[in-house]
Amino acid sequence: MSNNVNTWLLKDKLQILTDMIDIVEVDPDTLEFEDSITKFQNSSGVHTAASAHPHCMDDGSYLGLREDITGLTKGTLAVYKLHPESPDVLQDIVSIEVPKISYTHAFGLTRGMEGGDYAVVVAQPVYLNGLPDKNPKTHVHLLPMDGGATGKKQVSIEMDPFFFGHFANTFSSGAGKITFDLGRQQEIFFDRFNLPTQLNKTARDNWAPDHDDAYSTLTRYEVDLNAETITEKKLFPDPKTQCAPESLWCEFDLFALHPDDLGKDYCGFWAQHVYYNSSSFGSQGVVRVELCGNDGPKVVASWYQKNAYPGEAQFVPKPGATDKTEGVLLFKTYEGDTGLSKLIVADAKTLKTMTTATLPVRVPWTVHGNFYSREAIEGGSCIAVQSEDIVV
Repeated sequence: MSNNVNTWLLKDKLQILTDMIDIVEVDPDTLEFEDSITKFQNSSGVHTAASAHPHCMDDGSYLGLREDITGLTKGTLAVYKLHPESPDVLQDIVSIEVPKISYTHAFGLTRGMEGGDYAVVVAQPVYLNGLPDKNPKTHVHLLPMDGGATGKKQVSIEMDPFFFGHFANTFSSGAGKITFDLGRQQEIFFDRFNLPTQLNKTARDNWAPDHDDAYSTLTRYEVDLNAETITEKKLFPDPKTQCAPESLWCEFDLFALHPDDLGKDYCGFWAQHVYYNSSSFGSQGVVRVELCGNDGPKVVASWYQKNAYPGEAQFVPKPGATDKTEGVLLFKTYEGDTGLSKLIVADAKTLKTMTTATLPVRVPWTVHGNFYSREAIEGGSCIAVQSEDIVV
């Protein structure tokens, strides 16, 4: 799990984040490796894993998740802050002791919740210490971000086993209520993205149906903290009416939201869509989804090019717009036919291409990626691209 997963800006350095606590710093101008941070002040235990998907805060810091082994069958999950002014200090915000350390990859965070915010950690049954469970479960840990200082308690709920890749969003509808949306899977995604599977068309096309329909299914979980209960429902149970034309499955991932919607109730997102218009995993598009329309959750706009493979998209809102779908969407594609890598700037509402730039180097298909403006790099903000930075 020590592969490069994500890039993040902290002060004037790009950080390469992995599913470990190791962090590699890169000069954003030269792309030369400058430092590898593997030891931090104010931290203890054996660092085994971490989330490569932090949450950017207004002060330029970010919140991450680390997973420490403290014994053969003991561990600690901790949400920490890394501040640009003290990048070698992990400031733990809230932690919980668990019987076993589970692979998490991503976690949820509410913003502006009545009574105080919570982190949502979904510990899937992929264990990093101890013997395998004969009856594995997935555990949802809801952690008050004030560490319980105001009397709010940590809540852990045991569920039948499931796996996931990424959160779409997390929010609260009121005091004691938390909702989170994530791509639920029947199997962990490791095998799906290994090279033998991805280089074999039959294997990659059939991986999900061969593994008990292990498609990534956007699922909504609603938690009552007082009753310590959780319910779940599929947001896209009918691909024929809710997704892109000829879609076999509403398999979305790599979600992009309006910045004002992060951690709050929301009505839509942009995402990558595989199996876009055929039974081929390589049929990949980018879609805009509405969640609050009269017809319920539905794909309302799409970008697709045959034999082109888009990476993670980033939404840049239009300055001053009240419509949260106005702006542009940035994403990189790799064209299988031409061997060219391109940057696409699309209208965020319609997903029609506005302009295209061919990159000077060949960059194969990638999963994650962020775009940072020069102003963001010089200002040291993990907030990536602002609308005024885009000129088309």
